[in-house]
Amino acid sequence: MFKFNCCKFIILLYLIHLTLVSVKSSDTKVTDEEWENYKRKFNKEYDTEEDIIRRQIYEATKKEIIEHNKRYDAGDETFRKGINQFTDKRPQEVPKGFRLPSNKLQLNKVL
Repeated sequence: MFKFNCCKFIILLYLIHLTLVSVKSSDTKVTDEEWENYKRKFNKEYDTEEDIIRRQIYEATKKEIIEHNKRYDAGDETFRKGINQFTDKRPQEVPKGFRLPSNKLQLNKVL
């Protein structure tokens, strides 16, 4: 019959954990190609230093968008968010008519 092997079971659990962690992080990981495509789509050009800062903001905003949309899918939010021309901007840089209430923003922690 089936013989329980504790070591194999622990290794299996660990492999499952690694798979789940890598899938979760790949949701929010921004590749060089994605970043370049975003800048091209919205006609963005930055010097090297500014590019690093804008990419960090973009990554943080993308993560927040993904988390928000998961809450939307669960019925906890009333609208979906998406990537747009403001995704690489700090909240105070977004024109007033496009801003969300400050209690909806998680980006204040970035830079």
